[in-house]
Amino acid sequence: MAGDDLEGGTTGFTKSVENTAKSLFNSTTSSISRAASAATGMGGMASTQFMPSQKQWAYFAGFLCSGIFFLSLAIFVMLPMLVIAPAKFATSFTLGCVCVMASFFALRGWKQQLVHMTAKERLPFTGAYLGSIFGTLYASLWLHSYLLSITFSGVQIFALLYYVSSYFPGGSAGMKMMLSSCSSGVFSLFSSMFR
Repeated sequence: MAGDDLEGGTTGFTKSVENTAKSLFNSTTSSISRAASAATGMGGMASTQFMPSQKQWAYFAGFLCSGIFFLSLAIFVMLPMLVIAPAKFATSFTLGCVCVMASFFALRGWKQQLVHMTAKERLPFTGAYLGSIFGTLYASLWLHSYLLSITFSGVQIFALLYYVSSYFPGGSAGMKMMLSSCSSGVFSLFSSMFR
């Protein structure tokens, strides 16, 4: 009888977590759909045909997590060693930035991403981003320059932040809406787990 209560409690807990996860997924999907329709100026049904597939979201998440890992490694582990070994910092930092950019290639498709990056109004930012990647690697791997590595890394992070905010549906407003939706979903998930 006690085993039945324990098993029933576990099943209830599992159902609660499952329902909360479904709710989080549905709210995130609807937020993305609203942001995409706001960005394209179209009504609800027309914007859903531009939604990425589940496989594209999986690749996006994988590249984004890898990028965040390498950026965290560069900032928290390699940054204190920048004076001693600028190449290690620059390699990890640049690999993280490239993984973050690759996540958007996976999400949008490489052809659409290249067209987007080479549009006339984005060309200066694309040039700054690619130039900062090569500049960071050149300054740290060949010149072993502390100041140039930091300078190019700073340009690289600003260009990456510009791209991240411009690639989200709805721009920075869409990114804020999606982050607030995800944070409220995660909060409800944890609150249901610890009741």
